[in-house]
Amino acid sequence: MMTKLTQAGYYRSPLGGAKVPIEINKNNALFEIITAGEVYGLNEHKETLNGVGSVFYHREGEHTIYRSPPDSFYHCLTLRYENPDKKFWPSVFLWENQLSVTQFANEVLQNYHYNNIDKSIIGSYAMNQLMFRLEIAKVMQKNIALPPKLNQALSYIEKFYGQDIQINELSNELLLSSSHMHALFIKHLKKTPHQVIIERRMREACHRLVITMDPIKVVAVEVGYANVENFCRAFKRKHGLTAASYRKKFTVTSF
Repeated sequence: MMTKLTQAGYYRSPLGGAKVPIEINKNNALFEIITAGEVYGLNEHKETLNGVGSVFYHREGEHTIYRSPPDSFYHCLTLRYENPDKKFWPSVFLWENQLSVTQFANEVLQNYHYNNIDKSIIGSYAMNQLMFRLEIAKVMQKNIALPPKLNQALSYIEKFYGQDIQINELSNELLLSSSHMHALFIKHLKKTPHQVIIERRMREACHRLVITMDPIKVVAVEVGYANVENFCRAFKRKHGLTAASYRKKFTVTSF
């Protein structure tokens, strides 16, 4: 049986939050997505104060959020689904971009209550958005859990991947020996610093090949390869296709 969106609503609490929580009915699940204010909720069995972008998930028999600090409040988009799927949802996760949270809430509410759009389509759209945001949250959380020195290294690679990054320069930036830095990457990422740099360059190359018609030589230089032959060899080794073939395969020219 398919998951069905049965209610899309918007709740504005008074100061201090709602008076009492509400129990989730059988065969139902409820998302509460905070769009303003702050509210207490359980995160891995610990009560925490959560702000805009927090997405709460409640299963049947569980209770909604309801309590805010005495001088605060919360607003939230509520999405109730019937016959929820078996996908594991955490009790709460963070939708990182606060502006897009508000836009999402307005879009869902307008289309659910005003525009004449099939409710099943709105339900599928909202669920897919939440699944997508959960995956982003998992990546963000994984990065947060990394050692500060490794996050510093990844930030450096993100900033300078288009340049000729030397491994010893990277280790100097971290105030670590090359061997210590290498061990840090292997322990936490299962990859060498060089492999991480190459993967970042290849992701950018794929993106540029599909969204632009820049010559492959230009793409190569922009992602950190002064020698186009080296870029082409690295690209084919990574993707099993030449850069030109990759562009042809993933660029839509007609329908």
